[in-house]
Amino acid sequence: MPNFKDIHDTGAIDSRFVDKVVVYLESTVDYQIFGERWFFDEGEWLDFKAADQCCASGGCSQVIKLVEKDRSVGTVAFGIVDRDVLLSQNLWDQLFETDDEKYLLQKPFGPYVHLLCRWEIENYLLDPIEIEILIQDHPRGHESRSLRPENETVQELMNYLRILIPVMATNMVLHKNGESSLNIKYGCRVRDRGQMEVDIKQTLQKNANLPNSCLEDVVSFIEKIEAFEGDHPENSQTRLNALSRIIDGKRVFDRIQHHYTLKDEYRFQLARRVRENDRIPHEIVDLVESLRE
Repeated sequence: MPNFKDIHDTGAIDSRFVDKVVVYLESTVDYQIFGERWFFDEGEWLDFKAADQCCASGGCSQVIKLVEKDRSVGTVAFGIVDRDVLLSQNLWDQLFETDDEKYLLQKPFGPYVHLLCRWEIENYLLDPIEIEILIQDHPRGHESRSLRPENETVQELMNYLRILIPVMATNMVLHKNGESSLNIKYGCRVRDRGQMEVDIKQTLQKNANLPNSCLEDVVSFIEKIEAFEGDHPENSQTRLNALSRIIDGKRVFDRIQHHYTLKDEYRFQLARRVRENDRIPHEIVDLVESLRE
């Protein structure tokens, strides 16, 4: 990743941003996690911005445009985008690259746009210790229970991710064939991987726009997704982090919220706790630390 250094006033930079690095994020939610909860104390030299607050919409394409626009007038600007953009751009080889070093060497959007290893920023909130405490603090209508061991929470989260593997594979097939993805609530009540696969098969068979090979394609994508688990120990956070690179974090949290009836702002509470307890993932910390170079 390029160094964020040699910042100087070109005359084109707003006085508020002199000697600051501007980093564009895809959405306001991303900004609220990065800028307001994780790195709020870096504001003296670092300025996070949400693309959807600077333009009519957010997303990777807007981040790229904003970075290019700022750099054209001398502003030191960079972008951070989610892994899921590789799907929308049909960059299949990089999408399914399980080696993070090889993955990060590829810069499809240029040297100034950093591609995250995980599916989206929410995936970096999949911290089993902090999630268990969050659940404990929000009992769902019954007496609160004692905190579970970390490996039990990891197992529950792994179950959520694995149940969603057929959903992810199906969305890839749908995208490949120009169809809309499954609703984020799809299969939210399903607690069994086998049942999810049955439901997926029925859903695809009802779609007359898909080729006969679509079910075979789903199986192929499932195998590619499962490869992300690697050979890490079962029910370990390392294995959880590895699989979360290729699973939609919003869908995971939607299932957690539904199961435990959490309030809508729970993700921000979780982000704050992750910061307070010094548990921001190393990938993110290293990225921000590189801005000091």
